[in-house]
Amino acid sequence: MQKIIPVLLLALLMLVFPGVTLSGAREGLLLWYQNVLPAQFPFMVCILFAMKNGLGQGGASGPAVFLSGMLAGYPGGAKMVEVLYRQGRISASRLQWLMSFCNNSGPLFVVGTVGVGMFNSAVIGYKILIAHLLAALGCAVIFGRKNRGEIFPIIIEEKRQRRAMGAVLGECVSEAASVMVTVGGFMMLYCVLIRLGTYLWPGGEYFYGLLEMTNGVALIKELPLEWAVPLAGALVSMGGFAVYSQTCAVLQNTSFSGGRYLLAKCVQGALCGLLLWLIKDF
Repeated sequence: MQKIIPVLLLALLMLVFPGVTLSGAREGLLLWYQNVLPAQFPFMVCILFAMKNGLGQGGASGPAVFLSGMLAGYPGGAKMVEVLYRQGRISASRLQWLMSFCNNSGPLFVVGTVGVGMFNSAVIGYKILIAHLLAALGCAVIFGRKNRGEIFPIIIEEKRQRRAMGAVLGECVSEAASVMVTVGGFMMLYCVLIRLGTYLWPGGEYFYGLLEMTNGVALIKELPLEWAVPLAGALVSMGGFAVYSQTCAVLQNTSFSGGRYLLAKCVQGALCGLLLWLIKDF
């Protein structure tokens, strides 16, 4: 019953403030349609196709998923890990280790949307991207263990030969579309939460920024650069609770631990912010 109360309260607030609710939903939808969908969907289809045809088999799963997640952006890395786990190519413990560093923001978002779009500087975007990826690799070391879990290099060639390329590609398009719809739904929901919160409690803007990454960076950019850039990098690396929700939804049918993942993302955010603060030349 306690889990239902917040949802019922949100539904009541949406009924009481329909204008604010619709404004937030439209903003989230446009943000997804104009920035996230075109930047992530094509990459996700291509990488899913490569994964289903043997990419990341055996001991190469770590580098393959890291690069794939980097190109696809949130929650592309989570989807790649889910594919490997579903195919029986990684164990539960290796899944958790991969998730500590392989689910990251894409370069188009960091350089284009954050760097050029918000800070009016591609150089700042590239600096945030480099610090973001270095922090992810730092988490790979911090959360790595000597025994990261078994790898199961199953043979999938025979199954792959019996399936036409078009069938596999169609499956990849369907799976990528499903992930993108989930991403869009969470973006709309969290934008509604942000707009309702801002309307009811105008002084909590920076807290609301933790809910959805893009809105949070848009608020942070108004600070002096020596603070804005490290804080923006930290938020991009942490991902915000919208990205956290998307990741949990993608991995809902696995042994994924949301708490351990959230801890890793907080560590990554702190490392990224620290690296950018040490640079200080913006």
